[in-house]
Amino acid sequence: TDAPNGGLCVAYFDGDYPTPLYDYEEDYRRSLDDKISFYK
Repeated sequence: TDAPNGGLCVAYFDGDYPTPLYDYEEDYRRSLDDKISFYK
């Protein structure tokens, strides 16, 4: 194949198409705090 990277999606390895965290970052951090508070 002539496709870049042999046709494989490497977006999360090369940073060309990174997914921003802004849409779920706040909820993610809140849920993470809930999970790790047990260990504090």
